[in-house]
Amino acid sequence: MKPLKLATAFLGLLFVFSLALSHDAPARETANTAVYISYDTQSLEELSNVKGTEPLVEALEKSQDDFVRAHAAQLLGECGDPLAVDPLISALDDKSLYVRAYAACSLAEYSDPKIVGRLAETLKDAEPFVRANTAWALGRLKDPRAVQPLIGALSDETPEVRANAAWALGEIGERAAVERLKGALDDEDASVRENSEQALKKIMGEPI
Repeated sequence: MKPLKLATAFLGLLFVFSLALSHDAPARETANTAVYISYDTQSLEELSNVKGTEPLVEALEKSQDDFVRAHAAQLLGECGDPLAVDPLISALDDKSLYVRAYAACSLAEYSDPKIVGRLAETLKDAEPFVRANTAWALGRLKDPRAVQPLIGALSDETPEVRANAAWALGEIGERAAVERLKGALDDEDASVRENSEQALKKIMGEPI
């Protein structure tokens, strides 16, 4: 079973909703700073194509609109600029759970050594939506330092979090996770059982 990257589905739905509310306000510039004031995220994406990382960081840090910040976090994951890492890490503390989830997913596109430790902390976020996306991100990073936090996430109360944690442990491939994954084969949720089985096959290279 594929991991459940939940943030993408949310943003697609909210994008449609935001367009219905959009007044197509333009982006305006003051001095050397681009200030984003529109609900129309297509304008934000066009601005990022012309100006690079700076307007996206500006939107992530200063926009009052949760949707704009979430979309900025997504685009910062796609731009590949290491300067996006620190703003994305800061966004893991955003008041919006969707911004936090997108920041976690976007950090999976970077290799900065401080990312894994910060995502491990985010596995304890109050919102299961954020925890599930964070587990996905740690699986993408494939860093052995994430093994113990992900083993802990196999006991999460939310099945989507447990399922993503099992998948992530398979992606990392450390044998330290084997015993706990074997225990997850008896999980009450089918997706957790399936992901645990697939993870064990990846780690052990043999049928369970």
